[in-house]
Amino acid sequence: VFVSSMKLMSQSTEVSSATQVGREFLENTKRAGYANVTVGNFDGRGATPTAPNAVTLFPLAPYPKRDRYSLVVNATTYTATVKTVQVDVYFSTNSKISLVTLIHQ
Repeated sequence: VFVSSMKLMSQSTEVSSATQVGREFLENTKRAGYANVTVGNFDGRGATPTAPNAVTLFPLAPYPKRDRYSLVVNATTYTATVKTVQVDVYFSTNSKISLVTLIHQ
């Protein structure tokens, strides 16, 4: 029981920390505004992360990584004046949290 409790506490800490990294990314994105969101997929995992857009510099920090957390960002056009930004924050190979926001023009 003790080992299971320790494992659960560790998982809870990872989820909480990954959520903070994802929130920071989305707050930075909202501050940058609609015009600076580049539609596309950006994968911060691995040895060679997808490079940010050369003009808009999207995705912004903490992309591609913060400490041991890797970010995968997917930005799409939702309507003519709204973009969807999803960030997946990986805290292990198969474990992640996902956050999504809408950015209005």
